[in-house]
Amino acid sequence: MKVKGVLWDMDGTLLDTEKLSDEAMILAIRDLFENCECPTLDDFDWPIKKRIIGTRSADWVPIIENWVMTLSKGTATKREGVSLVDRWEHHLQDLCSGDKLSAIDGAAEMVEFFASHNIPQAIATSSSQDLVANKCTNETMKGLFFNKMKDIITGDMVSNGKPAPDMYLLAASRIEVSPADCIVFEDSAPGCISGRAAKAGKVFALPDPRYSGEERAELFSGNCDFIFRSSWSELVQNFQFHHNGEALLMTVNENEMVRAPF
Repeated sequence: MKVKGVLWDMDGTLLDTEKLSDEAMILAIRDLFENCECPTLDDFDWPIKKRIIGTRSADWVPIIENWVMTLSKGTATKREGVSLVDRWEHHLQDLCSGDKLSAIDGAAEMVEFFASHNIPQAIATSSSQDLVANKCTNETMKGLFFNKMKDIITGDMVSNGKPAPDMYLLAASRIEVSPADCIVFEDSAPGCISGRAAKAGKVFALPDPRYSGEERAELFSGNCDFIFRSSWSELVQNFQFHHNGEALLMTVNENEMVRAPF
């Protein structure tokens, strides 16, 4: 494949925000609901978490609100004038502005690798512009990622969120590269489907380690080209790269790489 552009999802792909997002969600639920015993981080377990990974707020809000009502057996009531999304974003902004925010293993190395070959990169995230702007104030993440991106596409900049192709189509147009010449990096099934729908040249996935082997096969098989086990650094271990003066050429080491699903 000729690699002329790279498109990244953000949360769970570049930034290790999942635990911070979970903590912010519990705080937001406590702000919104009354007349019930609010759930804890232990309650916000994998079965509910995996239902909202990679989705926009318009999609995950009803899932979370129905979950709380079920846990409370219908006793929970919502406070007037309180938005679950607003409260979640408020708490997440606080958590992400400090030193708790960290990078996904291997992400910084891969972003720098493509930057060193002058390959334009962009982010396509379901997060809102306000949330992204706040994360961009984190000096460490700015140096590792945001300063190396040509553009950032957010969920509120398009009509249809992932798994629709809109975000990746817009991101590819912003870096002026055909989607067919782009690699998409994702951690969620909706994101992989989005990349596929945008007709990206390759879609690579680094799923949450909490997925079982059966879940990975069910969710990601057919929706991505390769599944990485633990780190984006596996890319340079399993592919060969060389620049021909026009584009970065990528060739898989078939003897070492295991095709999705593994």
